[in-house]
Amino acid sequence: PPTLSVTVDGHSYHDNGDTLYIPYNTTISVSCYATGSRPPVNISITVDNVEISPSDSNTTTNAILNGSTFDSRMRFSLQTAEETGNISCHSSSLSYFPEQRLDVTYSTYVPPEMSLKINEFPLNQSYFWFPSTKERL
Repeated sequence: PPTLSVTVDGHSYHDNGDTLYIPYNTTISVSCYATGSRPPVNISITVDNVEISPSDSNTTTNAILNGSTFDSRMRFSLQTAEETGNISCHSSSLSYFPEQRLDVTYSTYVPPEMSLKINEFPLNQSYFWFPSTKERL
């Protein structure tokens, strides 16, 4: 049977229940991997209980022979619009092993906007020059 993993923007997740944090309202790259299977398996992805179709324009799939086993991958782009949800990676069952499934949870975040003011003067440059004085600020 294959080993499943999910990769989101370069970060890999291998265990059910893993949680990933991604920016809100951003397009991210998601891949589902089924490695080390013989024969090759079909893989599918569901996001918030909606299956991602391999025919979607932003989805690619492939299976390659890696020595004596096969590695399969399904990759797609996801626009994060919900605060939390689930991404599931599934491999098809065959007569000699059951369907494999990996579920990860995602939470979105919005980075805070920060600003700095000195004596009510906003600093919106990457540097600021202070005159040399003996007084403390």
